[in-house]
Amino acid sequence: VSEGNVNTQRIISMMNVSDDELVIDAKGIYSIENFLTARMFMYWQVYYHKTSVLAEFLLVKILARAKYLVSEGKELPASENLAYFLHKNEFEKATEEDIQRFTELDDNDVIQAIKFWTKNEDVVLSYLCKCVIERKFPKTLISSKPFDSEFIEDKVARTNNKFGQGIGTELVDQISRNLLPYNAEEQPIYLLQKNGEKITLDHSENQILSSFINQLNTKYILSFPREI
Repeated sequence: VSEGNVNTQRIISMMNVSDDELVIDAKGIYSIENFLTARMFMYWQVYYHKTSVLAEFLLVKILARAKYLVSEGKELPASENLAYFLHKNEFEKATEEDIQRFTELDDNDVIQAIKFWTKNEDVVLSYLCKCVIERKFPKTLISSKPFDSEFIEDKVARTNNKFGQGIGTELVDQISRNLLPYNAEEQPIYLLQKNGEKITLDHSENQILSSFINQLNTKYILSFPREI
């Protein structure tokens, strides 16, 4: 997307070194602010887009559910390497075999297993897998504040009525994503003044956006079955 475009060549040309530390010439302040805001828009519009966030969440949840079922003694079809990790105790220290098998895993192992699991007798696992394979993701709502507990409980109750008691808590989720565009404390950007003095980006008299992008921002996504 166009919001992700930045003038990298100008930023590189503005780089300097002062006291063995990477700094930016003061005249490059607007290029740096543009870079930070462009990255912020990329996170909210692409990396943290609700569909991307939900897809990632579903994949993690599918594997967690599969691992839980295996721990309960259920047999799930999976490739040799994926089955190895489904049965492995994650609290054990990693071994050479773990590393070798992990590097041999790829998307095909996971997608093939998810296709098999769409027909599994476990309602939660099969539903989540169908969401991914059939590209019919759960319904989502976005908010800048946590969702009201009564509102969530209503979605859980409706899901229980549709899929069976106890299923609601497994299929209704509140997901959150945090973004701090510029962390002035942990990763300060220093500007080199003409007199050789160094100041942080947010203390420059010429800064326009820096004072607004060093605030932590959180968005909440409520996910629940479309059927309700």
